[in-house]
Amino acid sequence: FLSLRQIGLPASTTAASFGKVNSGKLSEYKAEDLAAALLNSFTYNIGQIAYFVANLSGLKRIFFRGAYVCGHEKTMDKISRSLKYWSKGEVQTTFLCHEGFLGTLGAFWSYENMGIDGLASHEVIREVLLGAPYTGQFPSSPLTREQENGGNTTAEAEMERLRRDNAVLKSELERLQRENTELKARLVKSDEAATL
Repeated sequence: FLSLRQIGLPASTTAASFGKVNSGKLSEYKAEDLAAALLNSFTYNIGQIAYFVANLSGLKRIFFRGAYVCGHEKTMDKISRSLKYWSKGEVQTTFLCHEGFLGTLGAFWSYENMGIDGLASHEVIREVLLGAPYTGQFPSSPLTREQENGGNTTAEAEMERLRRDNAVLKSELERLQRENTELKARLVKSDEAATL
């Protein structure tokens, strides 16, 4: 076998995750060592796949976020090493730990590219994305829009519709509860018959 140095790789390079497991029994290994090997395997794969996607997309900077990386120094280090290795140091990694709002920003910046332009006017989408109550505009609820457009829907009619829906749902719930009680009774009877 060639050593890592003979191939030009540093000694810290992982040649294969779980490489030694094939030569022994799993019971010979500590649970924490197996967990570390799994973590390393997942993390290196994340780095490798991220590099391949970035390479195909022509990107030189990759942002990572989420509970898997945030606050986990070893995970961030291994992803960075993996990307440094695969990209030969050409891809920059950035780890975001206070990123809860990024999905919203992405939606805000890219809604025009999602094919939803024809569904609503830019103004309506802007109101929804920015949150009408916070911009000083009127909320864009369907009831308000219909009333603004001269429709005949009133708050009372909407309340009546909700009451009818509520009654239907209550009736369905009661039916399901009765059915559940009957099924439980049958189950008890069949268990009693089976024990005799």
